[in-house]
Amino acid sequence: MAEEPRIIIPSEAPGRKTSGGGDLKFFLQKEDGLTCGTFTMQPGDRLSKNVMAHPGDELYYVLKGPAYCDLPDYDNKRVEIREGQAFLIPAGTKHIPNNIPGKREAVVFYMCTKWP
Repeated sequence: MAEEPRIIIPSEAPGRKTSGGGDLKFFLQKEDGLTCGTFTMQPGDRLSKNVMAHPGDELYYVLKGPAYCDLPDYDNKRVEIREGQAFLIPAGTKHIPNNIPGKREAVVFYMCTKWP
């Protein structure tokens, strides 16, 4: 039988601390790479110590923020993503989500279609 619809309680979802100091919560992780959840970054946190790039598109939606994303291949451009804004990161794009210039906590909902 197929998986049944269900409510996911964020505080009960599996998660982990990131290498950059943020907190990840996974609402969904499928074998085909579909991953959904949130990440939270305090001022000065990064999602990862390393530059990231994924084989599929990634979408961030800022629930509380702003949040920031550095783009090394675009002259290290820093994009500010404000509360209520979404940010599309095309497949293969190098990026560094962070809250380096932030003054308060940033909470971002993300969905990535192919994230091994």
